Amino acid sequence: KEADGSILVAAGGSHASALPLKILENPDVDFVVRGEGEETSLELLEAVKKGKDLAAIKGLVFRAGAKIIETPERPPIQDIDALPLPAHHLMLMGRYSLPAPRRVTDAPAASIITSRGCPYSCYFCSHNSVFKGKVRFRSPVKVLAEIKHLHENFGVGEILFWDDSFLLDKERALEICALIHESGIKITWSCSSRVDHITGDLAREMRAAGCRLVSFGVESGSPEIRAKLNKGTDLEQIRSAVRICSTSC
Repeated sequence: KEADGSILVAAGGSHASALPLKILENPDVDFVVRGEGEETSLELLEAVKKGKDLAAIKGLVFRAGAKIIETPERPPIQDIDALPLPAHHLMLMGRYSLPAPRRVTDAPAASIITSRGCPYSCYFCSHNSVFKGKVRFRSPVKVLAEIKHLHENFGVGEILFWDDSFLLDKERALEICALIHESGIKITWSCSSRVDHITGDLAREMRAAGCRLVSFGVESGSPEIRAKLNKGTDLEQIRSAVRICSTSC
């Protein structure tokens, strides 16, 4: 805004979706895109370009003079396979790296989201309060296509699957592992999971396909705190998950 006050600024994501009015207290923010933003953002860009009515766009919060307009919520995208791959060619891929606790190698790295939504109701999580969507999965074939795209076009050698719980569907996770293994792509990857989703056979297939790190949602070692978090798992399941990973290395 300091460079050019006519530049329009939109905010999105969990924070903006949960507190859109708070975000718009900042005069430098013009719009808040709530929930999943692909369709809302596209319609917003087209409306601004063509001078259309912004109030007709679902999932948007914006100023109209001194008034704040909140449009109806936009339903979650059901077929996420229909979304195109991210426009990696428009990004300076060499400048991106994974956060230190998630990084396994020194190879060029990227992240992939292969699913949306979560069936659980952990107290601290934004999914049920903000995004309200049932679980939707990308097909294993589409996931492999993005891995190949990143590997062949940008030299990516490490992938972080940024799903809230990559192992929600065990059979799908096994199929992704099989496709990576069969493709011959030499890539290292990591993911996140609940402790009650990992099994010995799954861990072994994951390692064979290049997995070297699984981040578990342990949250706390206190049963009282875990009960308040509504996590739905216990300390023995945590110990079991760690044992499984240790013996599968």
